[in-house]
Amino acid sequence: MQRTTARQIVLAVMLIAGWGAQRSATAFDEAAACQCTCARRGAWTVAETPNFTLWTHGDLEIARRCAIRCEALRRELISAWTENEAIGEWSPLCAVVIHSTQAEYRLSVNASDESAGCTTVTCDQGRVIFRRIDLRGDVADWQRNALPHELTHVVLADQLIDCSVPTWLNEGMAMLSESEALQTQRLTLLERAAAARRLPELAEVLDDGQRSRLDANLRYAASLSLVRWLEQQGGRQRLLQYARHVRQSGNDESLRGAFAIEGGLPELEQQWHASFAAHRLRASPALAER
Repeated sequence: MQRTTARQIVLAVMLIAGWGAQRSATAFDEAAACQCTCARRGAWTVAETPNFTLWTHGDLEIARRCAIRCEALRRELISAWTENEAIGEWSPLCAVVIHSTQAEYRLSVNASDESAGCTTVTCDQGRVIFRRIDLRGDVADWQRNALPHELTHVVLADQLIDCSVPTWLNEGMAMLSESEALQTQRLTLLERAAAARRLPELAEVLDDGQRSRLDANLRYAASLSLVRWLEQQGGRQRLLQYARHVRQSGNDESLRGAFAIEGGLPELEQQWHASFAAHRLRASPALAER
């Protein structure tokens, strides 16, 4: 889900409850822990670190650990997506609001039933002036999937400021931060569609409008698959190069410039479909028959 205005970009991800997965946790940094302060504010517990203000209904220790986890994830994502890790602290801080129930979450962000996280980033005159993540704390494994996914949007906003990034690409890059188990479940759904000859056309995946009838889960799986395939061709810096220019220059020229895909979208679709055909030759018969 994406809502865009001239000065505001709102990004959201639809994560299905029950699609939980295992992700190796980053160890808490004691230096960051020393910089975390916690306090009660009415019904909320608020923890503040150098880059985050976290709001939760949990106790002080839960708030502290969640805030420190955010700091660790931020460092991890900056390292994964930037060549220069020393980008400094965020100003303004990123607010992270953990809602206890689906009803509370929906009241705050007006999201769909399946949404587990929503990111709001507001830009003005080439700088970020507002950062906020809303999360459903009642969804299984939100710390391993929804949190890193949404935080990726915030980290990438600094890299792609003033760029209007297509939804499929923005969500695909964010899904790279999800657990391997969740990514595998998404891609398995796409593999089954390919085996049944129902692989979506590229135009359907790339369509940012509301006209497409493509199933939301299949769209997310296809977006992840495309981004992973492009990452294999040129790495994440090439992905960012493509993201910076695709709206202005178009897909064909941007694919040629970033990935040397001279045939543009037709060649991308051909190679993407071919990757599924090659995978089916290696896949087990049981998977192909499902």
